[in-house]
Amino acid sequence: MEHIVGNKSNKALQRAIKIYGLNKFRFVIYERHPEGDRANTGTQLTDLETQYIGKFKFSMLYNFKKTATSMLGYKHTEEALLKMVERYKNKENHPFFGKTHTEEVKKLISKPGEANPMFGRKHSEYTKLLMSKRMSKYPGGVGLYDPENNLLNSFNNNVELGKYLKISKTTVGKYIKSGESKCIILK
Repeated sequence: MEHIVGNKSNKALQRAIKIYGLNKFRFVIYERHPEGDRANTGTQLTDLETQYIGKFKFSMLYNFKKTATSMLGYKHTEEALLKMVERYKNKENHPFFGKTHTEEVKKLISKPGEANPMFGRKHSEYTKLLMSKRMSKYPGGVGLYDPENNLLNSFNNNVELGKYLKISKTTVGKYIKSGESKCIILK
């Protein structure tokens, strides 16, 4: 019943029922497990659901995911992605805005030691450079200019410029914001 009337259930299915009518759908129960049956854990039931999803041509289902426990196989449409980007431009619209994880939850989602996919591995210098560029406030880079506005040197970000000048990246950021001629954002 949750799939038919539930607000937290499959929206695409609910929309289709509204458009075509419930009489156009057939619901089949493949297995029944009594409520409170301790023989089947949540993991066992989601594994079972995944097995049943796999027995059908996925494009014919209203499921968003190929497995009941992950987002594997689900791709947001371009329209949906653009809506999300627009909605979350104002950070206050994000459902987690102003909230923090409890220490217990942090422990559950952290992956210490061998459970961490980067355990025992290091990013290459090239990968570090790409991540640095992507996370930079100044995607065009930053430049160091002389008093006559001649470019002396260019850097990927204010951190690199700060290291070069042996000053804090915060100091570099202050110069950039103040409009001082010592460093200017490259266009």
